[in-house]
Amino acid sequence: MHSTFMSDDLYSKNLQAIKKNHPYLLSQLDERLKPKCKIHITGSEFPNIYVERKNVLSPHLYPEDDPLKGVHELIETYKDVKGKVIASYGFGLGYNARAFIKSFGKSNIIVFFEAYPEIFKAALSVVDLTDVFNNKSAKFIIGKQVDFDSVFLTYREQLLTSTEHLSFFMHSAIKLDNSWYENIKFLFDRYIEGRILTKNTIVKGWQRFIDNRFNNIFPMLDSLPGKLLENSFKNIPAIVVAAGPSLSKNIKALKEVNNRALIVAVDTAVSPLSIERIKPHFFTTIDYNDFNYEKLCLDKNILSDSNLLYIPEVTSKIPNFISCNQKFYFFLAKYYSSLFNELLDVDADHLDFAQSVVHLAIKLVQTMGCNPVIFAGLDLAYDNNSDHAKGTVLHWGNNQKPGKNQVMVEGIDGEMLLSNRGFRQMISTCENLIKKYPEVKYIDATEGGAKISGTQISTLKQAIDTYCKDGVDIREKLFTNEKQGKVKNFEKRLQKQIDEAYRYKKILNIYFKSVSKIDKYVHKNSKTFKGPEFFPKNIAKELKIANQITDKFNEDQFIHYLTDILAQFHNNFYEYEVKKIVAEATKNKKDIFIAAHKQQKYAQSVKNSALDYIIDKFQKQLKKSKRLSQIEKKFKDDCKSDEFFMETGKFYYDIEYLEKAEAAFNELGDSNTQKYLYLGFIEIKKGRIKEGLNHLNKSVKSDNKNLMQKEQFLKDIEKEMVKECEKPVLATYKNILYDRIITINPDNCDITVKRKNTLIAEADLLIENSDFEAAKEFLKKVVKEREFGKVEFLCRLFVVCIKMGDQAESEAFLEKALGIKKEKAIEIVCTLWEKEKTVIDEKFLQNDVNYIEESLDMWKPVKNIIKDWYYFKARIFAGKNDFKAATLMMVEGVTIWPENTKYLTFLSRLLIENGNFDDGVIFLKEAVKKDPCSAVLWEEIGDALFLEKNYKTSVTAYENCIMALPEKYNIFNKIGDCYLYMGSLDAAKASYKTVLEKDPEHMGAKKRLDILQKK
Repeated sequence: MHSTFMSDDLYSKNLQAIKKNHPYLLSQLDERLKPKCKIHITGSEFPNIYVERKNVLSPHLYPEDDPLKGVHELIETYKDVKGKVIASYGFGLGYNARAFIKSFGKSNIIVFFEAYPEIFKAALSVVDLTDVFNNKSAKFIIGKQVDFDSVFLTYREQLLTSTEHLSFFMHSAIKLDNSWYENIKFLFDRYIEGRILTKNTIVKGWQRFIDNRFNNIFPMLDSLPGKLLENSFKNIPAIVVAAGPSLSKNIKALKEVNNRALIVAVDTAVSPLSIERIKPHFFTTIDYNDFNYEKLCLDKNILSDSNLLYIPEVTSKIPNFISCNQKFYFFLAKYYSSLFNELLDVDADHLDFAQSVVHLAIKLVQTMGCNPVIFAGLDLAYDNNSDHAKGTVLHWGNNQKPGKNQVMVEGIDGEMLLSNRGFRQMISTCENLIKKYPEVKYIDATEGGAKISGTQISTLKQAIDTYCKDGVDIREKLFTNEKQGKVKNFEKRLQKQIDEAYRYKKILNIYFKSVSKIDKYVHKNSKTFKGPEFFPKNIAKELKIANQITDKFNEDQFIHYLTDILAQFHNNFYEYEVKKIVAEATKNKKDIFIAAHKQQKYAQSVKNSALDYIIDKFQKQLKKSKRLSQIEKKFKDDCKSDEFFMETGKFYYDIEYLEKAEAAFNELGDSNTQKYLYLGFIEIKKGRIKEGLNHLNKSVKSDNKNLMQKEQFLKDIEKEMVKECEKPVLATYKNILYDRIITINPDNCDITVKRKNTLIAEADLLIENSDFEAAKEFLKKVVKEREFGKVEFLCRLFVVCIKMGDQAESEAFLEKALGIKKEKAIEIVCTLWEKEKTVIDEKFLQNDVNYIEESLDMWKPVKNIIKDWYYFKARIFAGKNDFKAATLMMVEGVTIWPENTKYLTFLSRLLIENGNFDDGVIFLKEAVKKDPCSAVLWEEIGDALFLEKNYKTSVTAYENCIMALPEKYNIFNKIGDCYLYMGSLDAAKASYKTVLEKDPEHMGAKKRLDILQKK
């Protein structure tokens, strides 16, 4: 054993390449962790590592004959891989690294892991690895201290978050510490999962993220930075209530808390808490989707005493619609926080970790200095396939089964539990948050679920009894002298940002002018252009200008404000990055310049789009702010008048800041009927339909003015209706409104028709909800009171009565309808049957024979009017293998409906399957005459005959199909198979050739023809 291969010059050469391309790696090389065994560099044909360690089968790190044993086969298997993150565990002396870089380095990111810095240092002294370190697609994680974020900087993160990754264990290089490599792989897999989740979130909802920030500007002016709560509850216990399935088991224990601890609930947990009449002191929300608002769309009084903590990216419905005690916010990211701090004239923090609403809740209690922090309902795993507690908006059966996104996590009792990738990533973030405040005691009182490192296990009752002993005056501690609503100079601050954005657009115009000149030169001299150093002076000058602007933008603070906004525009950046990596690998100066130039040009165009976006958003906010200023200026000396509150309310209603709008309209006197109108719309927009309609009914009953305007408002209302069960309530309001309009103007035919349609809709909803008694009484009353639309109502009475089993009364109503207007009555009955037919189709899929038979018996009185009754009845018989009854049923149906090709085809099928081939063919030919598409049955007949080896008759069936449906040329392939089995090889060849004329890539015909032509 010796070290003759060690070279200081080689070490310096490798180190220079590392300093140039991987500066983050230098800190990792400073570690002094000693390996668990002695390591020596051996002198053989190639440098190797000799391991002095007991129970090591092979003392050398690499096979003596070939250090890349197995690597070449691995590379060959994955040689076409592109756009991936490749993780190579075990760097050793870097032999595999060079092979990987050569094969994968052009269009992938490769991460090399090495447990021991001293092995890595040894590699620098014995192997020239400059080609590895000069490749920018390579990343290195050396030693036990791991910080993935410091490794994956710049826009290469787009590559990282765009794809799954591959993991390769270099078994010869990991033998010194297999357990470390297994663990680091686990951590890296979770990191990649987190990045993929982040990327998916960006792709799915980034536009909404950014839009919400600006839609929440006015509520943020009325909210306070979460930073102001710092240490406000020092050493006071807090209970963070999440909505995991275990919350259903111990939620009642929270009733005993009162003011002995601060209760912070995530938005999903608010609903089950409200069912138990438990009011949280804070509720937190983070999701950008409007659906998130449904979690909090409750009675007015539930959250009125609670405090809201949100991020600007949350759906604007929450801070705009919900009335609560106080509102607080944290910024989500550092880049835009500077911009919004300036706009809002505040000094607010941004979050370090925030993947979910529970992380926001943890950040809140940590900011307030709470200690201990008790977790309830924080399962982050499934409990008997449930993932949320009962009573949550998300609870709809909770039937979670193992699948693509399911993973297993360790539970608090050591058993493995079913979870998913999102939950697993949330566990990691919770653990990181806990590490940031190690002085705080964390109690996991979830009573189930995943293990969260850094917590103590307890039941919720024990935790409350042990730590929540003294009462706390929550209101007093939350009081702050900080002034809300910093509207003063807001317009000036907005205008400043608009002006700043326009200034940068001017700079970008200069950039694009220079780029245009460069592009023209490169295009004109594409054949002779060798690289930027060969540019003439005038083009070199333009390049210098472009580069100066690029450098300025990379360093400028305002451009950093745009970083988050850019994400929604730069979806193609990864594509340019890969091209740049590929070009750099060629070392062709021309290709490298063009790839980098295109990438940079695209980057600046993205900035330009972001500037346009932010100008548009700021100008809209400026317009709103000026309108509010005009109102305040107009009523400066008299701000308590009805006119002031009406205009203020309308302003906030128009910008959908409904909390403020409601407050303004409530200041109006009760005699003001417009008050009820707008309060009604506000309640409906908030999702409280019945309360809203009560207000609207008051407005209509007390005011005959502007009724047509109110009728127009119905369109706005109906857009807000989200549940079918709420629409009958809307019908009530419509009826009152339409009756009032008709009373004033009885000749208004348009409203009369709308009135009739409203009554029909209300009746249909009662029928669909199977409330037949109510539907019958309602329809009888309408028939008695109104002549207009009587046929429609009588036909529905017929349907209600047949569903109630009253055949005599149903026939009486039908007879009345037919007597008034026969054709119209038949049309309506058929339309109503179509609804029932849709249900029957679904029931066939569910094999619910009982429902189908009962329904068909009900509709029997009109079997000769409605289509498909005989067809469905025959299907039931056929399903019971009573083909004789099914055939008789279809014969009767065909007699009544001779033009119905479905009947003819089904009858044909029944006859043929029952052995009556000749009669079946007669009906099939009749069906094909009426509809060529019925010829698909010929193909089925041909297939059946082919299986019976009746090839000759099978050909006839196939030919009948192709004559009716020439586009089904693939039938010739089946005809060819028949001839092949019959021994008619020429006919078979001709058939296969016919298929290939239509579809040259038809594999079956091509294969058989090749075989035949070789014979």
